[in-house]
Amino acid sequence: MDVQATFPGGSHGAGLDGLQSYIRNRREKDFLNNLCEKTLVYALGRSLMLSDEPLLEAMRAKLSASGYKMSALIETIVTSPQFLNRRSKE
Repeated sequence: MDVQATFPGGSHGAGLDGLQSYIRNRREKDFLNNLCEKTLVYALGRSLMLSDEPLLEAMRAKLSASGYKMSALIETIVTSPQFLNRRSKE
């Protein structure tokens, strides 16, 4: 199995370690933004709104402060006003 990869920008890596290194060194902010946004969309069952931006900032901050533990991300969501005051589908 060939585990060599060429990433955008021409850098190369091999296997999971190479992918993790590439993301950590060049795309960490993009990865964390996408993780927070997709997790919040799933949790709320709706698309994002401009009013969700402060919550996304809090999610990114708490995720980073916790050493990137998913539990911190989930706790931030489930204690947010957006999650606690979701509208019913009726």
